[in-house]
Amino acid sequence: MRSEVPQFNVSSMVSRRRLLARALIVFVAVVVVGGLTVDAYVWHRNSSRSRTVATSPPPAAPVATPTTTASAPPPVPVPASSLVADVAVPAISVYGAPAVGKVLASVPNVNAMGQKEALLVTDASVAGWYEVQVPVRPSGSQGWVQAASVTIREVPDYIRVYQSQFRLEYYVGGELKKSFTVAVGAPSTPTPFGRFYVWASEVYGGEYSPGIFALSAFSPVLENWPGGGRTGIHGWTDTSVMGKRASHGCVRMAPADFAQLLHTVPLGTPVDLLA
Repeated sequence: MRSEVPQFNVSSMVSRRRLLARALIVFVAVVVVGGLTVDAYVWHRNSSRSRTVATSPPPAAPVATPTTTASAPPPVPVPASSLVADVAVPAISVYGAPAVGKVLASVPNVNAMGQKEALLVTDASVAGWYEVQVPVRPSGSQGWVQAASVTIREVPDYIRVYQSQFRLEYYVGGELKKSFTVAVGAPSTPTPFGRFYVWASEVYGGEYSPGIFALSAFSPVLENWPGGGRTGIHGWTDTSVMGKRASHGCVRMAPADFAQLLHTVPLGTPVDLLA
């Protein structure tokens, strides 16, 4: 089992965050449970219910009131581009509505890998504000941030995973560029459904060669692990599992396939995990 457990701690120095993240995020602990090799991510405390706002600011643990969606979202047309908000202040405040009031979350300007913290924009219709997806528990958490606290960029990349078909599709500018056969979560440890995004990226070897995309999504069942179970897309050297329900929630790709995406897909890229 691979466990990565960085915490949102805005007061920590960036250098310390990088060192701790490197030690925890890429730490490998291969555990055999009932004859199965476990793989899942625990980058933050988590859950997998969709679209809500709210976590408590540090030092308190994140708290959220989810709006539960049991079924997979329907496919929507793939956009030519999506808006991504990069945090431009040391820590950004997240609100439950586009007005200054109670802070529901505080998100640092770098992720656990020391990369710029990216938030997927879900609503840009309110002047001076952006509604964004926040990469915390529960999956799909959303809130409002002030436009002055972020920089905005357009991302033409888009990833869509059809779990029942074991297929990952990669789009650029709304056009399908590549399609890959993948493995998804086993019935007891399913891959969540929802619309998420690539939160962090890491080059890695071993079973996960050549690397990992950590998503803003979390396992719907692995909630008691230290830090929770963050879902990812990653390389997997045992290609015999492709086309099967074999993982503990992550989407596995053949190393040669994932290598085509690893250094191409930017942070903030939307990821649809569909039925």
